[in-house]
Amino acid sequence: MQFILYSKPGCYLCKGLQEKLSTVLRKSIAFLMHGDTLALQGNALTLYRDAMALQGYALALYRDALALQGNALTLYRDAMALQRDALTLYRDALALQSIAFH
Repeated sequence: MQFILYSKPGCYLCKGLQEKLSTVLRKSIAFLMHGDTLALQGNALTLYRDAMALQGYALALYRDALALQGNALTLYRDAMALQRDALTLYRDALALQSIAFH
């Protein structure tokens, strides 16, 4: 921003006015920039908190996935045991069948 001042030569009221306006303008800009900096810091803090919350959700999902993986492994082991039991029953049935026909 630029100010153009018109004054009468030798006017004591206008002496230093440009310097005073420049000082006020610099201070105003510095104040506004400080406010912007604080707002950016607040936004950064909010983003950090959101990232931490997302990290917590990701960790919970990871734990759930591990639990599901554990459950799937247990179900697989149970299925294998049932398959072994079925095979044992089949062998017993064959043995009984062979005894019954002899």
